[in-house]
Amino acid sequence: MSVNVMTWNTGITENLYDYDKCNKILDYVDDFLKKENAIVFLQQIVYKDPQINWIKHEIYNLLLEKFKTYSIKFYSESRETLINSSISI
Repeated sequence: MSVNVMTWNTGITENLYDYDKCNKILDYVDDFLKKENAIVFLQQIVYKDPQINWIKHEIYNLLLEKFKTYSIKFYSESRETLINSSISI
């Protein structure tokens, strides 16, 4: 059995409000996940927005919606004031 693995430091936290770039990243990941036995590890996935009262960032919500059929695991110490996280899908 072979496994298709992607690891990517996305840099999304450096482009918090460039939704076009972030959507391109999420689309690329979505295409990769269509491969057989695929797993993806992503770094610098935005979680909360410190500029908008620490609510969940719009990109985070887009990610959850786009990959709602997959199991997503977040890796972080604290999610109260977390700006970004590493995840596996």
